[in-house]
Amino acid sequence: MDAEFRRQARRHQAIVIDCSQISTLNSTGTGRLVSWLREAAIHNVHVGMTNVTPTLRAMFDLTSLSAVLPATVAAPQATQNRAA
Repeated sequence: MDAEFRRQARRHQAIVIDCSQISTLNSTGTGRLVSWLREAAIHNVHVGMTNVTPTLRAMFDLTSLSAVLPATVAAPQATQNRAA
């Protein structure tokens, strides 16, 4: 998965992660997400989330990831934040 994320980060200006199948995020998942955010920053790629559940949003708030990771309900809104 990390190799695929790196390939996509090199090819696109924005990546939107669909969270519709994610109900919770443990420390390993959080670490992986932080790793992806670092990789995206190297390539100047915006990362956003879509279909974020209230539980997952609360986890992002608790870990302060919500400050650096747009969590939206629609993919177009996540990519629009790049221009802001």
